[in-house]
Amino acid sequence: MVAVTFAVACASIFVEWRHVEHGQWVIWPAASVVTGDAASARRKLGDRLLGAFVGVPIGVSLGFLMPHNGIVIELATVGTVLSLVAFRRYPLAFGLRCALVALAIIDADQSIAFAVERVETSCSAG
Repeated sequence: MVAVTFAVACASIFVEWRHVEHGQWVIWPAASVVTGDAASARRKLGDRLLGAFVGVPIGVSLGFLMPHNGIVIELATVGTVLSLVAFRRYPLAFGLRCALVALAIIDADQSIAFAVERVETSCSAG
């Protein structure tokens, strides 16, 4: 509990100091990456980095290929939530989650910068 509190505090200070937009993408991963021991925390961070670096480009690519309508956004949103429980392997689940979030962002006619920010904040979460 102390480690999670410390990680969230450090992430919050970083977000405020660097004025990171969408700082929740830095703070939430800091809380979720911290585990009981350093080895599993490093492994989980590596899994998150791999998932973000693979998932976001796939989601951005699909976002440009898919029609821009509410159904795609709704399906991507439902898929994002289902990815929390549908897979046992964390790297696969997180990669799919990143892809679906990026797809929803691009399909909603948002800037690609928001999707890229997902990768950047995953890198700084450790």
